[in-house]
Amino acid sequence: MTIKRINRGKGHSYLDTETGQPVPGVTTLIDGGMPKKALINWAGDATAEYAVDNWDELGGLSLSERLKRMKGGSTRSATPRRTRAPRSTSSPSG
Repeated sequence: MTIKRINRGKGHSYLDTETGQPVPGVTTLIDGGMPKKALINWAGDATAEYAVDNWDELGGLSLSERLKRMKGGSTRSATPRRTRAPRSTSSPSG
């Protein structure tokens, strides 16, 4: 299986180049699924780190504005982003 990423404006999708069938991405697969404990913990940690690192700046804002800044405040990713879909040599069933 060879997977190709197709950029579509602000979004993207994946395509199996051998079959022409769409391939779901990671966020599609986990959307609506069980929350992943590690991601929930990472989000809380990232928010707390941002608050501590930007304490003086946040102190002059209203509470609602502080929350807005902290929610989207950290630009660090949990892991480096891939620029290409990984290649798989086996089928999902093994």
